[in-house]
Formats: sequence, C-alpha cells, structure tokens
Amino acid sequence: GKVIMYADDITNAIKNALSETNRRRDLQIEYNKKHNITPKTINKTISDILYNRGIKTKKEVRADFKVGEQKKRFSEDKLLDMDPSKAATIISG
Repeated sequence: GKVIMYADDITNAIKNALSETNRRRDLQIEYNKKHNITPKTINKTISDILYNRGIKTKKEVRADFKVGEQKKRFSEDKLLDMDPSKAATIISG
C-alpha cells in the first residue's frame, strides 16, 4: 500500500519510520529474489474478509467506530457499498 504523510517538518520520528520502511522493503525484495517469488496483488471481496474473521453471514455484520467524539454504526448495507479496503479497516477496528 501507500501512505501519504502530512507534516510541516520532517521530524526524527518520521525519518526513522521512513528508514525502517525502506530497510524492510529491501529485505523483502532480497528475500523474494532469493526464493524466486513474484509478489501478486490479492483481490478479496468483503464477504471473504468477513468470513475469514469468523462472521458467517453478512447479516451478522455491525461495526462501531468513533469519528471525533461521535460513535457511528455501520450496517451491512453501508459496508457493502463502501470501498472494500475502507470497509475492512472499519470492521477490523
């Protein structure tokens, strides 16, 4: 995935995070080459994600999360209409 960071200044913490991310990426690329692995994007439906989390039917899905001070509830219909990655983030908490 990609991350967009917003900051007025690049702090030591940001530098360290970027450095560690690059170090891990380099290790992963090296490992993949050594073991002849070609990374592939996976495509999962929300149903797959829910099933893997132990939720057998979509009817069982209810996700609560806070936006600021307000708690919001999402029903299965709202989750199914969302971008899958956003819905997965909400479901996983």
